[in-house]
Amino acid sequence: NVVVTRNIVFGSVEAGEGGIEVESNPVHNKNTGFSENVNVTDNIVYNSNWGIYVRVYATDHPNWNGTLLKSKNILIENNTVSNSAIGINLLNGKDIIVRNNNISANTIPFLVDNLNVLNYTVTDNVGYS
Repeated sequence: NVVVTRNIVFGSVEAGEGGIEVESNPVHNKNTGFSENVNVTDNIVYNSNWGIYVRVYATDHPNWNGTLLKSKNILIENNTVSNSAIGINLLNGKDIIVRNNNISANTIPFLVDNLNVLNYTVTDNVGYS
């Protein structure tokens, strides 16, 4: 279980990256790893490429051994994301709740890849519901 809370993140503008990431990754520590039971709450992210995002990194990497491990059981709640290209970006994962965030002041407030994100709920956000 991981809690990411009360951070202020400014200016994460590297392509394919963002302010706060919840990521399954086969490269870090030279082992496959995935994020599970992660709460991202009460953060401020601004001037970033992606504000908060959930993804699987390097989907074709041989360490996956043919089986991707999606990030799962993710809560993204009570965050403020502004002046970013994409406020909250769900690229790959399952069982994700996005609620009560202020994501109105972004080029794209919320984006989801419906082919790779399973069982997600988006409610009561300012800028996207």
